Amino acid sequence: MARKTKTPIQPTIEDERLLESVVDNEKDYVTIRGRRIGFRDLNRWGLHKISKVMIKEGGDELAVNCKCVAAARLNGYFKIKFFWWVLWRWYAYIRNYADTELAEAIQLIKKKVEIALAVYSLNTTLMIAMRETVMKMNREEAKAILQELSTDKAGKSAKSDRG
Repeated sequence: MARKTKTPIQPTIEDERLLESVVDNEKDYVTIRGRRIGFRDLNRWGLHKISKVMIKEGGDELAVNCKCVAAARLNGYFKIKFFWWVLWRWYAYIRNYADTELAEAIQLIKKKVEIALAVYSLNTTLMIAMRETVMKMNREEAKAILQELSTDKAGKSAKSDRG
C-alpha cells in the first residue's frame, strides 16, 4: 500500500510579508492606553539590562515591569545609558502603568528574547564545531554517529539504558 504524500503549499503574500519583516527586524507594536510602542529584536544590551533588573534585590517591585519594558524599547547601549533612567520612571510614575497593562508588551518582549537566544545558541554551536582543536573524525566514526542520531528513540539508547 502506497503512502500518500502531501504536496507543499505555496506561501501566501502575508507569509512572505511576515518573513521579510522578520529578516529586516521591523518593529512589532503594542498599544497601551492608546499609545503604540514599538519593539525590535532584543540585542545583548537590552537582554543584559533586563537580566540586571530581574536579579537585583530590593527596590520597588512594582516598577520592575516598567524597567524591563523601558530597556526593551530602548534596546541599545547608548540609548539605555542615557535615556533608560528617565523612560522607566516616565512609565512607572508619570504614566503610572499597571502590571496588567504591560502584560501584552512583556509577552511580545518574551518572543523577541527567544529569537535572540535561538540565534545565539545556533552561532555558538556552529563556532564550537569550527575550532581547529576539535578532534577530526574519520568517515567511519562520522557515519556511526550519524546512524546513532538518526535511530535515537525518545532519548534512550543502548549506551544510556540500564536494561
